[in-house]
Amino acid sequence: MDTNVLFEKFTVDEIRQIGNKTRSDIEKKKEDLRQMVGERYRDLIEAADTITKMKKSASNVMMSVASMQDYCKKSTQGFGGKQLPQKKRETSSDDVKFYEAVAQIKLLLDMPEKIWSAIDSREYLRATQLYLLSRHINTQVQLNTPQAGRTLPCFPVVYRQWATISHFKGTILAGCRDMLKNCEVTKQVTTECLCSIMLLEDRTTIQVFNEYLLARMTAVQQLFNFSQPSVSIKTQVCNLVHLIVTTLHQIHAVFYTPGEKYQETKVESNLLLQTLEKVTNKGTADASVLPGEDSVCMKYLQNDVLEFRPSLKLSASPISTSKLQESCTEWVNTCVQAVHTGITRLVGYINSVKGLTGIRDAVWEHLENDSNMAEWDEICSRSLNRKMSVWEEFFRPLFLDRIKAILQSQFDSTLQMCKQQTEKILEELTHVTDRAVSLECDAATYIWNETPGDVPANTAWIQASYKTLSEGSGLIMKAKAYTPAVQRLSLELDGKIDTIMEDGSNYIGIEEMSTDRKEPFDRHGDNEYIRQFLQTTCEKCVKMLLEHIKYKLKESSAHMEGPKGTDVEVVLNRIICLGRLCLALCELSPHLKQCITAGTKTEIERLDKRKSSLSKGSVARLGDPPPHWDQVKAMLVETSQDAYRLWSEYISRNVVDYYASVLFDSTGTSLLNTITRWDKIDIQEETEAGQSIKSTISVPMHPSWTVQAMLENICEEINRVGGQALDRTILLNVLQLTTDGILDAYHKLISQSKKSDNSSFPLTQNRALQLLFDLKFISIVMARREESNKTHSAGLQSMIETLEGMVDPFDLDVFTPHMQKHLARQSQRCSILFGALTSLDRHGVYSSARGTQAGHQEQHNVLPLTSNHSRFQLLPLSTQTPKSILPHHMLSLKPKMATGASGLIEHPIPQPQLKESSSFYDKLGSMWFSNIGGKSS
Repeated sequence: MDTNVLFEKFTVDEIRQIGNKTRSDIEKKKEDLRQMVGERYRDLIEAADTITKMKKSASNVMMSVASMQDYCKKSTQGFGGKQLPQKKRETSSDDVKFYEAVAQIKLLLDMPEKIWSAIDSREYLRATQLYLLSRHINTQVQLNTPQAGRTLPCFPVVYRQWATISHFKGTILAGCRDMLKNCEVTKQVTTECLCSIMLLEDRTTIQVFNEYLLARMTAVQQLFNFSQPSVSIKTQVCNLVHLIVTTLHQIHAVFYTPGEKYQETKVESNLLLQTLEKVTNKGTADASVLPGEDSVCMKYLQNDVLEFRPSLKLSASPISTSKLQESCTEWVNTCVQAVHTGITRLVGYINSVKGLTGIRDAVWEHLENDSNMAEWDEICSRSLNRKMSVWEEFFRPLFLDRIKAILQSQFDSTLQMCKQQTEKILEELTHVTDRAVSLECDAATYIWNETPGDVPANTAWIQASYKTLSEGSGLIMKAKAYTPAVQRLSLELDGKIDTIMEDGSNYIGIEEMSTDRKEPFDRHGDNEYIRQFLQTTCEKCVKMLLEHIKYKLKESSAHMEGPKGTDVEVVLNRIICLGRLCLALCELSPHLKQCITAGTKTEIERLDKRKSSLSKGSVARLGDPPPHWDQVKAMLVETSQDAYRLWSEYISRNVVDYYASVLFDSTGTSLLNTITRWDKIDIQEETEAGQSIKSTISVPMHPSWTVQAMLENICEEINRVGGQALDRTILLNVLQLTTDGILDAYHKLISQSKKSDNSSFPLTQNRALQLLFDLKFISIVMARREESNKTHSAGLQSMIETLEGMVDPFDLDVFTPHMQKHLARQSQRCSILFGALTSLDRHGVYSSARGTQAGHQEQHNVLPLTSNHSRFQLLPLSTQTPKSILPHHMLSLKPKMATGASGLIEHPIPQPQLKESSSFYDKLGSMWFSNIGGKSS
């Protein structure tokens, strides 16, 4: 038993028991051998002694014979060298007939040995001739009545000899039929076997032709039932090809009778009738059947024995061409069905396209080196009345079906792997247990943490034109917000598709240059078919993966409609992960694009790089991209946008609900929590009498804490999901939904304030000013400048006018310039803090607020690092440096001059005093940074 089978079926203890039992059996056999040798040793010695005695006896006999010969010679010499006169006897006719009968019996007795010798050497036609001659001799001896009574009693062996010879008929026929099934025999051997069957069983030509076809069909079926496990599938297929080719070639050579138009053909034909005519022709003697000329029997053999030739009861007529072609076509069709059944079972054990490619190439090489293929087209035209390709007729459809099944299975396993990995990632997001999973929930943490793979070691040595996104550094992945789990899944999918394409490329191969040499079949004829199948199957695989992702998105969307809580956060993380995965598949899986576009990786990368370096017009001249990849990419991007759209809708709805809840909360605690510090401004007015009156007004200078918290939450959520990599339409959707929701909340608040009941807090002038400031600040930060927002702009302007109508017109004229200045200052100050929102509008915030800060420096709470900070207007710097700590060359500057109506008016540079709380930092600045920008004193 095989050791591998033992270890598969039994345990270690059982194997040890089997080993011990085997050892005991070996010892027992050894002991039995010793006993047998010991018991038979005496018999062996006796046999050896007997052989020695026989040798001595034989030597004595030979010596006696030699002595007798010597005595005879001496006796002859004693008579003077003269021989005794012999009495001449006349041979009677009876004696002659007796000698003829004895010669025939002698020949009959020698026949079994000759027939066995012919069978052993597989000369079945010669064995058939000997058998038929034996039958003829036996008949002659039995029918010779006058001499039979005298001869047969003297030779009783004659009665048993024919019984011995008659069994050779079945042996010869069985051997002939076995030879017909052998694909290695030559056409001459096949012809002789068919002649033997015709002579022994009196068959016609059409009967032996049908028997030959049946035998070859049996041989085809036996090839698929080969019991030796060492024979590979490649060998079996090559043997089958050889059998089919040899069969058609032998059919033409043995049975086909050429017509008038094929008289000068070089291909052998009609061998069966030629051989039969040679065997049955009585005008020629066959020396291989009768004994030699020096034999005594030849002197007394009768002419009917010497001139015996086998004969056919039915005349051997040639097979008509139409009948031959009809039978061959029927045999080919039956053989195709058997081959399809057997090959389908055999190739089912092959699980790679590379294995099928090896078999196809082996068939091609076999047909290329087969000498029978030289006249193949001519043979097929005569035997089948059409041209036939063995590969196309018998194997190509089966190989293509198996290739498609293998590739489909590989794509199915890839799809299953993607689904399982996606489920695993989503399940891990449900229970965040380690830091790696937390990075999937918070992309900002992953982006802003340094890792060793951010900058590869060979970055400086590789040109940018040779770098791809999938081979890029960690910084590129962070810039695209592709988290490790998404990268891992995308690269694993890319590797699977690369393996599938590599396996499929083995069958496609490299097309060789066309030559004049005729090939057995076109090995590369299915290249385009395989490419299209890869393309179609890969596209279906991606679509099924997208259906799975869409199902998960739909399931997550249903969960989001439920109560808020921790589950909603988990669902949001899942949605973002799925949307991120769809985008990553477009960029991190280059072999996916290569498979769908049915092109090589080098061609695709070269085309992408050319397009990235050309203008739009030049790209258009390069040609349209492959439509299949565009459709797949569009579906991936659309699914990703659907996922992010769910996220944006939830975030916007959540933020608006929070803001509306605070806005409608009329409790004093809520108002105190949202109120901010107002700016106090001294103004001077003139009365009608010409007297100046000084007064102090308070105007909003900051948006309410609720607005700041709302904007901060939106920016934090955008940064958490990697806002820099999001499509601009997603962020604009967040802005649109949020601003529309805020505007609706303001409308509800206004309509609620107009009610006569006292259920809500009254909308006073100060609150209206703060709401007006908040609304304008939101409209600046979350600017919507698309052409489709005319309705929103009109509604916003209407709400601003409504809020302004709640303020005294004279006060509004006084407050508006100061509020506008504070709005510009706050929008500029928060442009970086709320950069995730302000970056969507490339002109609104900066163009409206940049110039307002010139010549003015407000107080901040950050340590000054330089006194000359005019280049950094957006940095939150501390109070202006006092004159006492300015460099000496700046202290000598002349005061600014302004031209007024009454002449030159001097405006000294303001020198505000530092507060006591900042004196320590100012002293540090005067000691450490006094030489910045000038010479040391």
